[in-house]
Amino acid sequence: MKLTPQHITQLYTFTRQHYVEFYDLQTELVDHLANDIEQIWAVEPKISFEDARDKAFKKFGIFGFMDVVEQKQGALNKKYYKLIFKEIKTYFKLPKIILTLFAVWLVYELFQSFNSKYFALIPFLTALTVLSINWYKERKQIKIREKQTGKKWLLDQMLLSLGGFIHIINFILQMVMTPINAQKTLSPITNLVFAVMLVLVCLIVYVAVSVVGPNLRVKLNNEHPEYLLIN
Repeated sequence: MKLTPQHITQLYTFTRQHYVEFYDLQTELVDHLANDIEQIWAVEPKISFEDARDKAFKKFGIFGFMDVVEQKQGALNKKYYKLIFKEIKTYFKLPKIILTLFAVWLVYELFQSFNSKYFALIPFLTALTVLSINWYKERKQIKIREKQTGKKWLLDQMLLSLGGFIHIINFILQMVMTPINAQKTLSPITNLVFAVMLVLVCLIVYVAVSVVGPNLRVKLNNEHPEYLLIN
C-alpha cells in the first residue's frame, strides 16, 4: 500500500498535535513516518493507517518528537556557527586582513584620541542598537511570512537570535562595559583590546546578518518553494 495525499495531510496534523510547530521540521518527520508506515504495511498489509502511524511513532520513544526537535535545532545551530566562522576566517587572510587591521587601527586611534570612557561606550552601545534594530526587522519579516504562508520555520527562529550568537555578543559587550565604567581614563592596552573586540563583534554581526543568513534562506527556498523570501 502507498500513502495518499490525505494521509500525508493527516501526518502533518499529527506532528503539529505533538508540538512540532516548524514546517521544515514537520516535513522531515512526515517523510520519516511515511517511510516507516509503508514498511509496516509491507509486512502487515491489513493494519489500519492509524495503527501503522502509532506503531511508527513509538519508535521515537517516550519523549516523542522532542528529542528530534532538539537534535535538529542543535545541528542547525552548529551548521550556522560553522558557516559564520568559515566566512570570518577570510577576514584574517589576504587580502581582507588588510581591511580588518585597518578597522582595528582606526577604532584604536579614535579611542586614543578621545581617551574617555564615555566615548568608548558609544561604539558598544551602537552595536547593541544595531542588534536590536536587526531583531526588530527580522521579527517583522517573520510575521509577514507566517501570515502569508500560514507556516512557521525553524530557520527563521534561529536567525532571529543569530543562532544564539546574540546572547554571546551581549555578554561580551557587558564584559567590556563593566571595566570601562570602573575607569576614569583607558590605557593604550585597554583601548587596543576593546578595539579588537569591537571589530570582531561587528564582523560576526555583519557576516551573520548579511552573508550567512541570506544564503541559508535562499537554500531553504530552493528546498521548500513555499518558503517566502521577503526583501
